[in-house]
Amino acid sequence: MNSVMDKPDEARGPLFMLRKLLLLLTLATAILWGPFASADAIQDIWTGEKVDLPGTRETKPISVTDNAQTDAAIEARLQNIYSNIDELKSIQVQVNSGVVALSGELLTTAAQNEAVKLAAQVEGVVEVEDSTIRVKTISVRLRHALDNFIARTDQWVAYLPLLLVALIVIIGFWLLSRWVLRWDGFFQRFSKNAFIVDLLKQVTRALLIITGLFVALEILDATALLGSLLGAAGLLGLAVGFAIRDTVENYLASILLSVRQPFSPNDHIVLDSYEGKVIRLTSRATILMTFDGNHVRIPNAIVYKGIITNYTRNPERRFRFQVGVDTSVDLTAARSLAIKTTLQTEGVIASPAPACHVETLGDSNVVLTVYGWTDQQRFDFSKVRSAVIQNVKDAFDAADFEMPEPIYRLRVQGMAGGMIEDMAEHTGQSKTEHRVNAPVADIPASEAVTRQINHAIGVEKDTELDAKIQQEAAQETDLLNDNVAKE
Repeated sequence: MNSVMDKPDEARGPLFMLRKLLLLLTLATAILWGPFASADAIQDIWTGEKVDLPGTRETKPISVTDNAQTDAAIEARLQNIYSNIDELKSIQVQVNSGVVALSGELLTTAAQNEAVKLAAQVEGVVEVEDSTIRVKTISVRLRHALDNFIARTDQWVAYLPLLLVALIVIIGFWLLSRWVLRWDGFFQRFSKNAFIVDLLKQVTRALLIITGLFVALEILDATALLGSLLGAAGLLGLAVGFAIRDTVENYLASILLSVRQPFSPNDHIVLDSYEGKVIRLTSRATILMTFDGNHVRIPNAIVYKGIITNYTRNPERRFRFQVGVDTSVDLTAARSLAIKTTLQTEGVIASPAPACHVETLGDSNVVLTVYGWTDQQRFDFSKVRSAVIQNVKDAFDAADFEMPEPIYRLRVQGMAGGMIEDMAEHTGQSKTEHRVNAPVADIPASEAVTRQINHAIGVEKDTELDAKIQQEAAQETDLLNDNVAKE
């Protein structure tokens, strides 16, 4: 039986996602509430009783004498302290052998905790028994809530000038960050890469905004809140990172690709099963245009980890093709003729020199492989290869170097010899008839069509696809830069 852990995330269902969400919420609660939580304020979830954590209470030595005067002094001292605190005036104190018993009605749990804390601090107190209860009278609690609301409102009104100053500071730093983004010349001193320059701008802007926020909190005397905000931001970034992991991976790959560029605009590359010319590099994907005129968007994470074949980086490129000749043909003469014809074809460069090797010995022919080099910056690779194949074929025909078709021997049983001869005669006649070339009439063509035909047959470099790529690349910002190091 397969366990849940053996399944991928997509197959674990909503229960697994709920568990992950609960874990993130627990971490958020721990980070945000941790600095403000007090051990004395923790209560048992099930019983509602206060729980003392180990090591949170101070251990005091207990005196061996029992003095009624000491108990009376402790009681008087605590009663005097409580009478000077508005929330604790209703507390009654009774002390017996150093054990303080508190009773009365209090409005908040914080007041109960404060009363216990104060009693425990008095010298001679052995233990504090809290018997206070929360006031549940509606009128009293409503009056307390209203008083608190009025007091907080008064505080906010008195705080408004500081809030206004803090808001002005934040807006000022925000405007400063937008103004800094216009310093293109300053940031270009650090890098010529447009992607790195933009990244530096965004980092500088973020630092200015955070500085403005810190100054505003300092004015409000609330810098402790900044730690909580940063903790929440870190946790939020962690959660968002899980959600947009692929996007972050592509962004980081974009940085690495823009720093060390494996290709340039208009380069002819092959990446995995995709082949085409590079249009642009964005912050998420690399865009190619196939030779059929289609767009291919490849995520940069795949581009960075993939195997790239760049046919444009080296202008000199070798082509090859195979040609078969009859076994009776002089192979040395055939190879010499193939090399000579290749070298005399327009678009073929002399160095590196062409070559012709005997590849295989077939059933009815010998297969030769012809190699040649061309300059892709001046000539079209496919056209040069096509022209060489055509010229070699014409040269072999002119030299009577037969390029035979495959021959198959059939053995037919149970047929009369005359029938076999008739079939052979009919087959030979049909083959002869098919070899007769019908006269081809001259097809009239306009001057424009003639130019297109000559261009297609010639070896000139095609520029139609390059023009389309330049038009596409001009529409958006490209992260590829000629001033960056190439791989």
